[in-house]
Amino acid sequence: MASLSDVARTLRTAADALPLTLLAEAADAAQAAATLLAHTTVGTSDPEIIATTDTFAEAYRRCTELLQTAQALHTHINTLADRLAPDTTPPPPPAHVEPGRIEQNRRSLPVRPEGTETQGRWLRSNGDTVVVRSGPDDEWHDHALDFVRRMTGTSKHPASRLAVHVEVKLAMRMRHGRLTEETVVIDRTVCGRRPTDRQAQYTCDKFLKHFLPRGARLTVVERDGTRVVYEGEG
Repeated sequence: MASLSDVARTLRTAADALPLTLLAEAADAAQAAATLLAHTTVGTSDPEIIATTDTFAEAYRRCTELLQTAQALHTHINTLADRLAPDTTPPPPPAHVEPGRIEQNRRSLPVRPEGTETQGRWLRSNGDTVVVRSGPDDEWHDHALDFVRRMTGTSKHPASRLAVHVEVKLAMRMRHGRLTEETVVIDRTVCGRRPTDRQAQYTCDKFLKHFLPRGARLTVVERDGTRVVYEGEG
């Protein structure tokens, strides 16, 4: 008869097999195509071009919905596995991320206007690459919001905005996975480092160190290649 550890191990294997990266890449491709068509055919009345643009936009929406469902399923499966039998495997030692890997992923990120969701690539220390996005539609936002409430005494705006950020949600994943050294490439500048928000009260630049586990390090590579290292004090 299988033990609880066997069942938990099988669940974790199933979670790791979910095609999160492929779904994210499909969503990126559909959105890029829709945006390109929309920009190059402004003012057109051709019904076929309009229909094609709408089809790409619908494909992006559906791929995004599938990705969010898969991400939630991944979290729920791992949560169930941890309840059955906590993972006692020690975390892997920190791995050096090759500059070429960083540059390749930085160049592959789509260019998005300000005001749209932040996207990034988490270059995991175990060699995997995970697509990450800002926004409230996943479990890590909920974990981050609970942490914001405990840390600041409120979950209202503007403090609550911290929970939607890619960097903060990744810090919560590092807490959950007992990870000590990770790298993420994002498609813009860390909030709090831009001239427009340096004086803001709640920014990643000011608060990320509190979300990270004490002693853990998260390197954030910005759109222009600038690297910012945050060390956990939480």
